[in-house]
Amino acid sequence: MLIKKSLEKPTLIVGVEMGDLMLYLITSFSFVIVLSVMRTFIPIPAWVNLILLAVLVLGFIALRKMTLKKQTSFLKSWLFWHLSAPKKIIMDKPKFIRAYHAKKQTHV
Repeated sequence: MLIKKSLEKPTLIVGVEMGDLMLYLITSFSFVIVLSVMRTFIPIPAWVNLILLAVLVLGFIALRKMTLKKQTSFLKSWLFWHLSAPKKIIMDKPKFIRAYHAKKQTHV
C-alpha cells in the first residue's frame, strides 16, 4: 500500500508544528492581556514589557529548536503532563485478569 509522505509529516508554520504554535500564541496573548489588566490596577514599570518580550522570543526560539531536533509536540506533552496526567502510576493487574485467575482457581 502506497502511503503519501505528506500525510506522515506534521504541518510546520515558521519551523514550528502547527499545534505547538497555536498553544504558544494563545499563551503569549494571555500573558500580554494579563499584564495589561494588571497595569490598570497597579503601576508596573516599563522594563517588565521588555522582560516579557525577551521571554516570548526566547520561548519561540526554544520551541523552534525542539522542533528541529524532532521533539515534536513538546509543548502539548509538557502541558498534558503538568495539567492532567496522573502523577502516581498504579501497578495492579487489570480487573479482567484478576477475575480470570479467580475463576480459574475456583474450578480447579
